[in-house]
Amino acid sequence: MGLLQKKMAQLQAQALHDYLTGLPNRALLADRIRQALAKATRERSSFLVFFLDLDGFKPVNDMYGHEVGDRLLVDIGKRLQSIIREEDTVARIGGDEFVILASVSSSADGTFIVRKIEEAMSRPFVVGDYSIHVTASIGQSAFPEDGNSIEELLWKADEAMYANKHSGRARTYFGGIAAGDNGNSSVECESAAGR
Repeated sequence: MGLLQKKMAQLQAQALHDYLTGLPNRALLADRIRQALAKATRERSSFLVFFLDLDGFKPVNDMYGHEVGDRLLVDIGKRLQSIIREEDTVARIGGDEFVILASVSSSADGTFIVRKIEEAMSRPFVVGDYSIHVTASIGQSAFPEDGNSIEELLWKADEAMYANKHSGRARTYFGGIAAGDNGNSSVECESAAGR
């Protein structure tokens, strides 16, 4: 591969991935959803879109600084990637928002994935000398039930996530319907060195 080709490949990768986490960005996520729509339509199958927004992330930046906040976002991305299958996608679409795209064979798979997300987020993140507890509000949309376009599916998952966040409790909403109560939404920050 020539120098020009390497540079072009590098620029393309930068254009499709989040600069901080290296995860797919909104543009690459849209392409992956487009591919999932085509495949699911062809195979008469389903997939889910999960929209995650970190609860109370601003206090982490305020208390520990943006460098710790950035490292926390990288660690969250890695942890989310560790719980999904290789063919699924975790994307960071801005700030403290992540989206997971997952193929499923039944609606029960959605509940299983949500539990895996909640379990992953329930463990503290150790960033330097700090042990940081972060929760996420989660919204979910399903193809074909909640829409048949990229925009509809992202909007429905986002809308469900905001219904969750505004409820003031860590709940998961599926297309706007509460799926269960999982405790209080909060961010708890404490120094691991201070224990």
